[in-house]
Amino acid sequence: MRSQISILFLLISYLGTSQEKEFNSTQENLLPYPQLRQFSVSYDYIGKTNYTANFDGMPEETGKVQRGNLKAYGTFKLIDKKKFTLSLTEVYTHSSLDFETDDFPIFDIDEDSYGFDNFNTSLNFTYKSVLFGKPFVSNASVITSTRDFSHLDKVSGLVSATLVFQKNKNTRYTLGLAGIIDPSSQIPAFPVITYWHRFKNPLWELDVVLPQKVKIRRSNTLGGWVSLGSEFSAQSFFIPDFQDRTGTFENRFNEIEFGLSYEKIFMKRFMFSVNTGYNAVVQNNIIEVYKPNSDKIGEIDYDPSFYAKVGISYLFDFGKK
Repeated sequence: MRSQISILFLLISYLGTSQEKEFNSTQENLLPYPQLRQFSVSYDYIGKTNYTANFDGMPEETGKVQRGNLKAYGTFKLIDKKKFTLSLTEVYTHSSLDFETDDFPIFDIDEDSYGFDNFNTSLNFTYKSVLFGKPFVSNASVITSTRDFSHLDKVSGLVSATLVFQKNKNTRYTLGLAGIIDPSSQIPAFPVITYWHRFKNPLWELDVVLPQKVKIRRSNTLGGWVSLGSEFSAQSFFIPDFQDRTGTFENRFNEIEFGLSYEKIFMKRFMFSVNTGYNAVVQNNIIEVYKPNSDKIGEIDYDPSFYAKVGISYLFDFGKK
């Protein structure tokens, strides 16, 4: 996965801690939706679909592909003070691709099934202060990425600043700006906006984190939460010596999932989730590490497809006051 974007949204989730506790104290009959996941494992299956691949100096290739993504992450607080937090985040992904084609496969001339491992380790420094009378949270992260721990494939960084607004117990939002320190990032800086609103019927809420997700959620449904909406993710994996080219390359792609999800807490601190819907890849480029995005050497277009996802998480400080 694209490590900087994923880690950014993990950090943004921490801003909801005090909000969860406040709501829990005012609505004892409703559990607040838990944003904080200390550990999580999920598997995403993307059904068979058509693809078209175009690379410099090579004929166009078409065929069918089936994809899967296994993701696991954990985040740990190394130092937790009133004003600042030092934390470590580890994100592991395994991306699998199974091609059906009579022509040459994309990544290796002798294979039609591939698996790619990525390990992203982030050291995060978060500082909490006050600006204009509002809580202000700034963060700086150093991120190392490797495919097998024997090669350091990439070092990148992330900085962000967020102003936290809290109008009342039913509506709150944050405004922020994030910057990615990576020459190959297509958008080096972008705004981050979160908005949460609980409707007059307290079972319903709107949860927006731009540019990551837009969801409407209902609590106390089959003992858990049902959500409908869309979620954006930026993914990537490394390819050494791609098609006899010397160097390390990244397959970088952005996708949006539209669908329905169900989540339920069990054993007080664990959450089970299942999702299904429609997956659309909006950009899929192959580029050499540290090169600008405009220097891509090829791209792969996937048609939209059905997806299904299951996951389990361990909740961080859930239910504590």
